[in-house]
Amino acid sequence: MDAPLRVMIISTVYRLNERIRNYVRELLEKEGVRVDLVFLGAEAWEEVDPEGWAQVRNHPLLTLYTLDGAEQRHPLRRVERVLVHRAPRAVLSRATRLTERVGPLRPLQRPAKALESGHRRVAGAFHVRIYNKAYKLARPSVLAKLFGRRLADVDFRAVDRIVAADVYAVTLGWRLARKHPHLVATTALDRDLVALHQELRSREDS
Repeated sequence: MDAPLRVMIISTVYRLNERIRNYVRELLEKEGVRVDLVFLGAEAWEEVDPEGWAQVRNHPLLTLYTLDGAEQRHPLRRVERVLVHRAPRAVLSRATRLTERVGPLRPLQRPAKALESGHRRVAGAFHVRIYNKAYKLARPSVLAKLFGRRLADVDFRAVDRIVAADVYAVTLGWRLARKHPHLVATTALDRDLVALHQELRSREDS
């Protein structure tokens, strides 16, 4: 008996949308396809659909590959948090406490609090207007590298199809397809995959 068709679905969103969740369930329950779900973590599904997650997480045809917070621990994320937010906040907070405790410094209490408030506004604006825009450009490569490590032990000879479910997943999908030329790589959520792949194989053999 032939092994079930094996599809790797890659999603990099923080919350799996209904379209992707339904697709995974359909492949597992209706088509009997083996699914490798490559995503950020269980909370991406569980927080938006706890009942559906409880039903699918232990399915015998489902294998999960998650980052479990690795993206947030990446140097590009950590450096911004430390240099822009935590370190200045710690210094300014300590300065404010000194103005509250040391008598000669009390006249500086109001300016110190103003500096704290100003830092929060500037750091927040930097994060939204500059950092987030820059990180969006780097994120596909960052995720491709992190997921690449997570998938290092996967035997891709047994994988038939890769689905990049969102724009940030395309870079990883492209890299995997280039490394493993037999893979069918797509962004489409195609159904009836067994028949589709049988047709593709017939074309290759003809």
